[in-house]
Amino acid sequence: MATLTEQLDAMLTLKGNWDGYNADPIVPEVVEVAKEFVGVLKALLGRREDESGMFVAPGRDGGVLVEWADDTAEYEMEINPDGSFGFLREDKVTGEMTTERFQSGRFAVPVGILRRFRQLAA
Repeated sequence: MATLTEQLDAMLTLKGNWDGYNADPIVPEVVEVAKEFVGVLKALLGRREDESGMFVAPGRDGGVLVEWADDTAEYEMEINPDGSFGFLREDKVTGEMTTERFQSGRFAVPVGILRRFRQLAA
């Protein structure tokens, strides 16, 4: 099976209307941010090569969805072409959902910062 990074790279080949319903092509900058975000997650979760329980998917608006889980919750991070991020956490026991939207302009956290943070956290 393809790694998450390989799956993200493959998303760059999607052309407009890739889903048959006028979806936008995936924005390359979003893919770079998603790759670094996945790297940070793996480092923080101590998973290095283990990507089980992690999933990536293209978004209809040119963004990327990253999903992962731990023993207590399931999480989603939506990385959008406008630089915003949507976060969702669902508690596995109570079903309680927490959502947050981060809007700070066009990728206020440059991909280089995420890359360096991932390296330091590994």
